[in-house]
Amino acid sequence: MLSSSLSKARLALLGVMVLAVAGEAAGVLLGGPTGQSTALVGAGLSLVLAAYALFLLRRTERTIGDCRKVLEKGARGRFEERVLGITEGGDLGAFMHATNDLLDRTDAFVREAAASLEYVRDNKYFRRIISRGMQGSFLHSAGVINAASGAIEDRVKAFGGVADTFEANLRGVVEELGQSASSLSTTSQALAHSSTDASRRTERVRDASAQASEHAAMVAAAAEELHAAITEISGQMGRSNEIAQQATAQAEQTSAQVTKLTEAAQRIGEVVGLITDIANQTNLLALNATIEAARAGEAGKGFAVVAGEVKTLATQTAKATEEIGQHVAAIQAATEGSVQAIGEITRVVGELSAISGAVAAAVEEQNAATQEIARSVQSVSGAVDEVSENIAQVAEAVALTDASAREVSGASSELDSQSGELNDRMIDFMKELKTVV
Repeated sequence: MLSSSLSKARLALLGVMVLAVAGEAAGVLLGGPTGQSTALVGAGLSLVLAAYALFLLRRTERTIGDCRKVLEKGARGRFEERVLGITEGGDLGAFMHATNDLLDRTDAFVREAAASLEYVRDNKYFRRIISRGMQGSFLHSAGVINAASGAIEDRVKAFGGVADTFEANLRGVVEELGQSASSLSTTSQALAHSSTDASRRTERVRDASAQASEHAAMVAAAAEELHAAITEISGQMGRSNEIAQQATAQAEQTSAQVTKLTEAAQRIGEVVGLITDIANQTNLLALNATIEAARAGEAGKGFAVVAGEVKTLATQTAKATEEIGQHVAAIQAATEGSVQAIGEITRVVGELSAISGAVAAAVEEQNAATQEIARSVQSVSGAVDEVSENIAQVAEAVALTDASAREVSGASSELDSQSGELNDRMIDFMKELKTVV
């Protein structure tokens, strides 16, 4: 059986003590030279055994020192170190083998744990610590690490599923946000276009109403001039009526039936037609009166003068009615049918029963019609002014709408840009998150 140096040193020291005791005993028992020789031999053997024991103790010390160095390196994490060249037996040899066995088991556990955790670091969980041959805490720790790797794998998979679901939901929200932003941008652009178009139309309506107001003022001025002319005609026709009543006592007098003005524009047109007809009839009557005056000779000269003045006034009336007709046409063209109060003037005259009476009635009707024209023009002018005020308010509202639409368009563009940036950041975040897990 192989013994250790420590056991051999122990035996050598025991032999030294035995030889020393035996030498002393031999010297005492034998005495003389023989006893001395025996004592010297025993002393020499004791010295040899003592030297051998010291050698063995020194060897044991070196062996223990080697083991200590290996263990110190192992304590510093250098588990690849081993006690080499083991020749000792006994407890010392067992100690050296136990040291190597401890380092082997520790190194194997550390390498297995490191390999398993390296795969875990790379999100790979199939690598497990091989626990075959492990005992005690190593076996328990290997089981704990393997269980932890499995738990991490399960949780990472679960977290990956949650992350995928979160990514899908967030992507859907971002896409919906982007679509909403695009739809809002399209709507705001359409609103801005509509408000711009409405603004242009409002400007055209404002210009048309201003033009209508201007023409209404012109018609009012023409109506005033016409009223003055008709007043003059009325005076002349009063005198003409007296002469006509004297000349044609039996002349039939008829009354003209008139219809009420249905709309302002139609009334104006009908009155203009009436004035035109009266002017034509007046010219015809004046011509007839001139002919009758010529037939009457000296007695008809005064009547001829009056007939000439009547003809002149009828011509002025025709010109005034023509000017009114032009202004009425201008109003109708400017307002595009919206101001129909200044329309055709209704026919109000019938057959004249008598020249003087018919002319007088026509003049009175002209006077009334002129006053009605003035009132209608004033009404139209007020309506045009009200339309202008409403158009101004509409223009202001359109301007506010256009500004709001532009602000909404800018906000929707910013929202679209931010949704794109959010989508990019979400993609980067999910990439980093998946890299982490």
